[in-house]
Amino acid sequence: MMARRLALVAVFVLASIIEVRVNAAKNDHKKSLVHSGPVAEPPDCVVQNSFPCAVQISSKKHWLWTWPQGRVEFSPGTVVILKSPGDLKIVRGELILYSTSGGAWLRTLFGDVAVSDGILLVRREEDEGAVEITTLRGEAQIFPKGGKENLFVPAGYRNWLGAVEANGEAGSGIPQAANKERCLKVWAELFRGEKPDFFSFANDFHSSWMRAVESAGDLHRELIARTIASMEAERAEQARLREIRERESRKLRALFRRKNYLE
Repeated sequence: MMARRLALVAVFVLASIIEVRVNAAKNDHKKSLVHSGPVAEPPDCVVQNSFPCAVQISSKKHWLWTWPQGRVEFSPGTVVILKSPGDLKIVRGELILYSTSGGAWLRTLFGDVAVSDGILLVRREEDEGAVEITTLRGEAQIFPKGGKENLFVPAGYRNWLGAVEANGEAGSGIPQAANKERCLKVWAELFRGEKPDFFSFANDFHSSWMRAVESAGDLHRELIARTIASMEAERAEQARLREIRERESRKLRALFRRKNYLE
């Protein structure tokens, strides 16, 4: 109970931090993108809302991109390619993607991520390569490049996508509980909405995170059990194939001996 109270106090403190940022965001909206926007290629694609549009956010500024069904809050230094409203590719950096029922797509080098009526925190450090996806609200669906199965990341969880492996599939991890402290810190820094909305989102995320922490142990045990069962099934299949090969080899040797004896 004490831990829950402390967590809620932390959320309240973070909510108060964003008041200044909310006011700054309102002022930013009054400025022209020509003067306050990011570096873009083609140069006028942001202002003209044309696609595709490669964007590099200033290393000292945040940036907000909106469309009728959602928005993206970018951290300084982030590089993305805007493909169409609600569809973008992250090259490096960090962002928070908000989507309503209209849905949104996030593209990566290693696969795609879809979200409908949810909020995602996405990070890719250039030197790390892998893309980390944390679901703050709703549920994300990950489509690894070359993969046969999709991955689901419920609210309160995180997962990652990495380089394509020898089997032709992009690497991915086991869903884990989100890094709550870091998520709330980044969220408060990037948030460009109303303070009550942030407080509501943060409380919902805290509840989802608590459930994720409680169920993470069971999930890991289940995944480990599945892995062990898969390994045992693979060993059994290999043993069966060895037995077939040895049986065929014995038949060939017996046939060879009979032929030699008859000759």
